[in-house]
Amino acid sequence: MGKWYLSVIVLAGLVFNLRAQSRDKIDSLKLQLEAASDEGARLKLYHGLNQAWAESNFDSALWYGQLLYKKALIANDTLNIIYGLRGIAYAHDYAYHIDSARQYYLAGLNLSILSKDTLQIADSYFSLGTLKLLDGDYVAALLYYEDAIAVYNNHSRGAIGLSKVYNNLGIIYRRSRQYEKAIDVYQRALKLSGGNQENEQTANLFINLANAFSSFNQYDSAKKYFKKVYDFSLDTDDNLFQYYASNGLGIIYFDNKDYNQARNYFTPAANDSKLTDLNLKITAYGYLGAIESLIGNYTAANQYFTKGQQFVSEKELVDQTMGFYLQLAEHHERQGDYRQSLFYQKAYARLNAQVLTNEVIDRTTEWEQRYQNQEKAREIAELKLANQQAELFAIEKSKERNAFIFSSAVLFIFLISIIIFYRSWKRTATILKEKNTLIQTSLTEKELLMKEVHHRVKNNLQMITSLLNLQSHNITERTASETVLESKNRVHAMSLIHHNLYSQDSVTEINIRQYLLNLLDNLESSYQTDDKDIEVKFKAIDVVMDVDVAIPMGLIVNELVSNCFKHAFNDLSKGIITVRFQKNNDKYLLSVCDNGRGNGGIDLMREGSLGMVLIRDLSKKLKAELRIETTNGVSTELIFLVKAPVL
Repeated sequence: MGKWYLSVIVLAGLVFNLRAQSRDKIDSLKLQLEAASDEGARLKLYHGLNQAWAESNFDSALWYGQLLYKKALIANDTLNIIYGLRGIAYAHDYAYHIDSARQYYLAGLNLSILSKDTLQIADSYFSLGTLKLLDGDYVAALLYYEDAIAVYNNHSRGAIGLSKVYNNLGIIYRRSRQYEKAIDVYQRALKLSGGNQENEQTANLFINLANAFSSFNQYDSAKKYFKKVYDFSLDTDDNLFQYYASNGLGIIYFDNKDYNQARNYFTPAANDSKLTDLNLKITAYGYLGAIESLIGNYTAANQYFTKGQQFVSEKELVDQTMGFYLQLAEHHERQGDYRQSLFYQKAYARLNAQVLTNEVIDRTTEWEQRYQNQEKAREIAELKLANQQAELFAIEKSKERNAFIFSSAVLFIFLISIIIFYRSWKRTATILKEKNTLIQTSLTEKELLMKEVHHRVKNNLQMITSLLNLQSHNITERTASETVLESKNRVHAMSLIHHNLYSQDSVTEINIRQYLLNLLDNLESSYQTDDKDIEVKFKAIDVVMDVDVAIPMGLIVNELVSNCFKHAFNDLSKGIITVRFQKNNDKYLLSVCDNGRGNGGIDLMREGSLGMVLIRDLSKKLKAELRIETTNGVSTELIFLVKAPVL
């Protein structure tokens, strides 16, 4: 049976149902709020109530987040405005309103950047990364976490934030089956948190660390950390932590086929009628059903599985639901009901494929794995060469023995010839081997050098972007500020190219669809405002293109989409920007359209702006046919050959 486990993702805290401890905290904060006379203290209490309610009640959390935001605006308190935006995001976050949460997190990030509050910038990166983690986009989550780590490392109060980031990185490593790396980052998070067992975040880390050891079959270490969680639950009178520890220990005993002991650990969570935590319920009922099925008590197993099915959630509990389906498939197979078994096997395979599609391996680990594969391939090649040499030597020895039978004189001459030939061949083989080794080393060094060059170029371009960001904060004149923003986005368009080249095997080609998708995400983040609802629609073929074609394309899309955001919807509150990249026979079609106010049919090509100059020049570089229609909105099309010659 496949192993599955409990995951704890840190958002503002652990996502649990409202328990007595939280209820007491909320009541205490309300009493303090009634007695507070200082506006600063009241803002702090609004913040606390927003976080306390976020775990269990969307409406209450949203109300306190909005109240904090409105009051902070009146008081012109920038920090609490950021907290208010993040508080509204928290409410949507815990309710799995991903798009709404992202909108408010980004607003908080932009204000943090404007106010140069690095700790709030890092917290925003962490929250955005965790949203991507919940949504299964691990690559995007890692990028946000990398940014958060960079800021936290340079902040005197960044240890707590780093601990949270490492906790969530551990979850990504576990889901990608990198258990040793998961254990390493959990232990780093634990060290940063101080290892205080009275702290709830540390108890969460104990759960994740125990599950990582259990997944790695290091059961003694797993038991040690589950014991710490259990002790914490007794000290704080918190039944949920007790149930998490009990379920985790039950999985260990189940894996070791001690079903009676495992049953004792799963039963408390299953029998607690007041417990509403879906994670705990589906785990307990699933394993109890599996235990009864394994010992042949199918009636009891059916009862447990029926109870467990009401807690199945393919969106919020992918791992647990996937494991539950596998347990059901095996249960029905034991009963001979192969039709139902196949049904749940397919459901399990569908979710497993979904998870595997979203899994990501850390880029350093990927490089190390490729390196190890290359080493193995080289060893295999050397072994084959040695075998071939051994075979050749055996053949020559056989000829030598045959020649000895016919004539010792002939044998002597033959041996002399063979010796001369062998020495000559050996010298030649040695020289060839040395040259091949030198060539292979040179090729490897060249590839690594190219990747390092792309990495350095990417870093330099990112530094330029950061400098432009800093410069924009000191510019009050709108036109100058917009010019700086345009320059920053152009630099970012080129930086994405080098980032992709550094992160993959090829150093000359990139996936154009993924590149344009990342580019559009950046533009939307740069230009989207609260007073407008501009939707960006994107459709592109999945094709790998040479970097000399990708760079002009990216810059053209950057200019066209930026123009749409800046000019197309000046008198409108909402609009649509559509970006398409398609292939028609031997030609590519790139189009950017908007449904904005248009330009009254006036040819934009007459305009002498830098953006239009770039578009014309880059189109010529691609040898593309450029068409612009400005009657109903603005529609721009570029048509160029699949193997576009680059001047």
